[in-house]
Amino acid sequence: MIIYIKLFLIKISFFKAGLWALGFENYVIGNRFANHFNGMLYQEQSFPHGRQSVSGKMCNNRQKIGRMEGNTFHHCGRFGTYVLADIFPKNVRRSIESNGIPIDKNKDCAAWLPDGSDNGHPTMIKNNVDYRNAFVGQYNAGDLQYKNHISFTNNNLIYWKETKNFQDGCSAHISDSFYENGNMASEN
Repeated sequence: MIIYIKLFLIKISFFKAGLWALGFENYVIGNRFANHFNGMLYQEQSFPHGRQSVSGKMCNNRQKIGRMEGNTFHHCGRFGTYVLADIFPKNVRRSIESNGIPIDKNKDCAAWLPDGSDNGHPTMIKNNVDYRNAFVGQYNAGDLQYKNHISFTNNNLIYWKETKNFQDGCSAHISDSFYENGNMASEN
């Protein structure tokens, strides 16, 4: 029993992150995280529909992403910038009166509006730097752009498995960015 507990604690310690968040609407500006397992880990999949008093009332994987700008992640054992989630930001309407809960979860959190138009909300990670990490990127993310992103000397300079076209029909997932000395990977 003691050996199991020790191994369990060691396993948990490997997954530490310089910045870990379930909620994506926070502003994350001008930070530097080094020598963590993950530099920045946005992880909604543990509670995609909320937890505790808001369980079943939220759509965390459809949240708009707050301002993420000017951050540096380096020498991380796994990911520097890491969105471990099914992130497809939508125009989720919330208010003080609704206590931050989506006003109409079925409509606001849906991929498509009733008229058939894309409910995506374009967002960006801007002016971030990643270097000497194993990976940079995410698994599944929709209207997410890396703008002025610098990524060098990572095993994988940028990585994702699944995405979609932007709601606006013209934005790109990568804009005005620099990638050097590593792989660029996608599994689409």
